[in-house]
Amino acid sequence: MNKTIYISDLDGTLLNSQRQVSKSSVQLINELIEEKNVHFSVATARTPATVEYLLKEIKVQEPIIVMNGVALYDLTKHEYSQVEYFGERLAKEIISHLGDWIKHGFIYTIHNHRITAHYDQLIGKGRINFYEERKNLEYKKFTNDSITNYNEIIYFVFIDTKENIQAIYDLLESIEGIGMVRYKDIYCNESYLLEVYTTKATKANGVEKLKSKGQFTNVICFGDQLNDLNMFHEADEAYAVGNAAKEIKKVATAVIGTNDEDSVARFIYEHACHKDKEEEKC
Repeated sequence: MNKTIYISDLDGTLLNSQRQVSKSSVQLINELIEEKNVHFSVATARTPATVEYLLKEIKVQEPIIVMNGVALYDLTKHEYSQVEYFGERLAKEIISHLGDWIKHGFIYTIHNHRITAHYDQLIGKGRINFYEERKNLEYKKFTNDSITNYNEIIYFVFIDTKENIQAIYDLLESIEGIGMVRYKDIYCNESYLLEVYTTKATKANGVEKLKSKGQFTNVICFGDQLNDLNMFHEADEAYAVGNAAKEIKKVATAVIGTNDEDSVARFIYEHACHKDKEEEKC
């Protein structure tokens, strides 16, 4: 029996230009979940701290993929599972290579299902905006205290100019066992982001874990940025929103409407209805 799961990126995909899931999308997705037994999840670079708020009105039952595949997260239990840690040796090697560049980023740790973002300095518009938007969230703590347990490190994120991000990337490129992705900050034109994670932590691996956990036979995903690329290759069908990067559009099954047109929710609704047409569920 075929069992499909729909997995959407958040920023620039399910979220509109106001960084929200529109009321129309919320209504459509909840109807799909509650009345048509559609399986829905998200795969995002965000931590659960912001995802909890963004998805609070959607009745997501499946685990979600967070921090680009670093972990799965249960929104109903508020718990992480299948976390991909760097390990002490690799974490220390990364920090050693970075030198003073460590001041340009955030280091994430998980302890007792709670995430902490460690930082040295808050300099630059992109980093300051990032901090200000998240500093009071219930499920995330920011601190400039030193890290005491390197085994709890899961993720590095740097927000800086394009030139500085390239410099950091070049420093880390030779380290075995890590993956990196660079892309433009869609909310701050002056900034670029660099995310660093263990090679086991990708959206593609997150999709594979989610597929296995739920015994899904078919994965349909949606995205807009380069960090969605490996997920697109893992999925059975992959759809780029109209505002997606050209690299994403090139490998997509098809291009749908933009993130300001409820395109993901509408596509899922039409796709699910087409599947159920013979059963007259739509």
